Amino acid sequence: MQPLVAPARQIETFAQPSVVRRAARPLCLALVCCCCLLLTACFEARLPDGVVAIVNGEPITLRRLQTLLDSRSPSLGAMRTPSLENMRREYGEALGTLIIYALVRQDLQRLQMAVSPATLEAAFNEVKNDYGGGDGLDKYLTEESLDPAEWRALLLDHLSMLAFEKKVLASGIRISLPELRDYYQTHEDDFQMPETLRVCLISAESRKDVEGFCAVFPGGMSEARKKVQLQCLNVRAGDLPQSWQKAAGALKPGQCATPRQEEGLWRGLALIEKRPPTQMNLAETYPLVENVLREQKMSEAFESWLEKTLAASKIKVAKDIAPDLLAVPPNRDARQGGEGAAAPAAPGGQDDGKALPVPHDEVYEGDIPEGGAGNGTVENQGHAPENGAVKAAPDQSHKRENGSAKRR
Repeated sequence: MQPLVAPARQIETFAQPSVVRRAARPLCLALVCCCCLLLTACFEARLPDGVVAIVNGEPITLRRLQTLLDSRSPSLGAMRTPSLENMRREYGEALGTLIIYALVRQDLQRLQMAVSPATLEAAFNEVKNDYGGGDGLDKYLTEESLDPAEWRALLLDHLSMLAFEKKVLASGIRISLPELRDYYQTHEDDFQMPETLRVCLISAESRKDVEGFCAVFPGGMSEARKKVQLQCLNVRAGDLPQSWQKAAGALKPGQCATPRQEEGLWRGLALIEKRPPTQMNLAETYPLVENVLREQKMSEAFESWLEKTLAASKIKVAKDIAPDLLAVPPNRDARQGGEGAAAPAAPGGQDDGKALPVPHDEVYEGDIPEGGAGNGTVENQGHAPENGAVKAAPDQSHKRENGSAKRR
């Protein structure tokens, strides 16, 4: 039994806290797990029945490995090809996840910062309430063939990762003003805001209604707007429908484009204002730059901790599963794994499992003030699209983005 050694820097940010992974995603998780285990893993010819790995004396069972895989499978958002390669990759990266979970829990225990039973119970009840209380969650776990005890153990792992992020990694991170200034000056072009238009998209069953709205635009429209559907938003000219881009470019604030018929409705475009390109100053970018630097330092802190912890740990892995751990997908870069079906995001963060919101512009659907002078003052009613539901897995967030109650 001989330990295998590989450069620690190859271990990127597997199972990192959410704030780190937002900057580090996406990674080729199979390669990450492979490198992780190459550092210190000993491949045992024989482990106890049902055990796939032992981390500093703590066993990781095949049942828990399968529960983790089953719990995250529907969050991928796409159908996967059930190939042998996919299965090997998923088993390998899932085992890497559980190994790091075990190391995190053990370190928290050593530091006397372990998640308390009361905290675990409160989190469990919160998820349970998301499923209507009662036995709703139990029924769901049963329907999805998830072992309730193993699922609860994975919930503890998730909470441990959050505690580790907050109490261990983040506690030693400081961002100085010179660092902020240096980053801003180096990436100044990234904070150039392009020209944007504040427009209203108009639709109605008749051309007369659209023209009636435009006749009183931007003020005195309280009656006219009742006959049309109105959506006002901030948008770059290039993001408008192709058929409206030229018309928008010819408009001045307070003007409407000529109505046209599309898909059985009459549609129009009204320009509230044009916002010229602007350069954000350091004060405006402060929270953005601070967040980027914090994420970078969190990543570095995690890598440093992982390298030291692995060097001091004894990890045994079942020899039969070694090929799965070392099966690196061909033609995939470690930093360009994509958000594809075969490589789900690493668990352990606050926003895991949330359906990613579809990129959209800031939408305003309120009244333009009576008698307005076209200055773009509109009421924001925030009709953002609701995120889709995801399966209740402890390595996924258990609340929907917009605060809806019970999920499917």
